[in-house]
Amino acid sequence: MIKVDKQGESGPLLILLPGWAASSQIFSNFEVWAQAYRMRIWRVDYSAAEFDALYQKHPVALQACVEAILAEVQEPAIWVGWSLGGLIALKAAALQPQRTQALFMLAATPQFVAGEDWPHAMSEEMFNAFEQDLIAQPAQLLKRFRHLQVKGSVAARTLIPLLEEKASDASVEQLQQQLNWLRQSAWAEWERLKDRVFFVLGGKDLLVPSLPWYAVMREHFTPFDAQLSLFPDAAHLPFLSDAEAFFTDLEKRLALHGLEKISDSDPQQEF
Repeated sequence: MIKVDKQGESGPLLILLPGWAASSQIFSNFEVWAQAYRMRIWRVDYSAAEFDALYQKHPVALQACVEAILAEVQEPAIWVGWSLGGLIALKAAALQPQRTQALFMLAATPQFVAGEDWPHAMSEEMFNAFEQDLIAQPAQLLKRFRHLQVKGSVAARTLIPLLEEKASDASVEQLQQQLNWLRQSAWAEWERLKDRVFFVLGGKDLLVPSLPWYAVMREHFTPFDAQLSLFPDAAHLPFLSDAEAFFTDLEKRLALHGLEKISDSDPQQEF
């Protein structure tokens, strides 16, 4: 139920997990950047037309996806999850912490649907309406979702065609099942791993508001931004809209884990 595109034969392992309705091709600029570290790159897809028969046969749970990914990983890795991919990465890392060197949550949160303890997310009513629109008018809903992800970003006009190009080709049924993965919470997993989890957020992100995270980080870390990077002008795709600044920040974070660049490369050339 997953497909892992593995590149490289030696070096640190970088695992890339895409967001809902996107393919792992969204991470193309990581491939150029990772050359400076001589990293192996594993791009994971769990949303693709080739999986439709499986999803039609029976519902696929988030836990099954997590376990399928972990079956491939036998060593400490650097996990990078964007949006839904961040939730999946957090679940996987908590289940097998010995396989986690560091985890980067790109525009991701342990809770995507609001609840009593975390109101800073999409309400249950809005989430249900989103799901119904996916079933009734999938093309229109996906188009609206692409615009929602980039709203407020100065790079919006560039990012929308990129999201279209890198979109998953999965069926509506498959996307609906994976949408429901976002109903799960991963606060307990974050609590166990928080010293290894870094949040990368956009100041204009309408899906994962950044402001509440200042309070969370101040409660748990000194300085408060030890595990948080904010890109004020970015929306839901900081690693694309603010690529140069994002990769500079990522390199600083990786240096804390003993990973240094071996050569220079320019991730901007792929954007």
